Amino acid sequence: MAAQTNYSYSTPLGVPGGIYDIHDNYIFTRQNEEEDGVLGYGVVVVPGEKNGKGSKLPTAETVREDCEGVVVYLPNTEQDMNGKVTIRKGRSLSVMRRGSVWVKITPDCKPEYGKKCYVIVDPKSVTDNEDGKIDYRGYVTSKETAENGGTDPVYTGAFFTGVCDMENGIAVMDIQ
Repeated sequence: MAAQTNYSYSTPLGVPGGIYDIHDNYIFTRQNEEEDGVLGYGVVVVPGEKNGKGSKLPTAETVREDCEGVVVYLPNTEQDMNGKVTIRKGRSLSVMRRGSVWVKITPDCKPEYGKKCYVIVDPKSVTDNEDGKIDYRGYVTSKETAENGGTDPVYTGAFFTGVCDMENGIAVMDIQ
């Protein structure tokens, strides 16, 4: 069960990193190589420095074969004193390599059924909003090219199922 993060009356369809259904899922364990709070649930990760043991956010050098999977939500992660769920550096991650999972999507994403999923890899893809800065690396989009001359997103080998919750910025990605 996800933690309540607001007092809205609407019930979200899912949570970032939540498993969508029970069909054949393949999930493995990795170690977070990013600093505290950088990596979140529902983002695409690539192998870290400890290849086969660690995971980190994609970089501009990421290619399709690097996409390891999506960080799966774990209900046992603690909140900090400010109520924020933080995945600490060195902690274990569950990464889904095959199955259907809720992923974080960019605001301009159009997650229609059968569309290819691309992962944001550009380190300059940081946006300011009312919650502070959002680093979109690891988020999924339906766009093949970057805006403003940035690094183009990388195709993950996965597809959108057409199930999405645009209000909460998540959609279901089917990883084959």
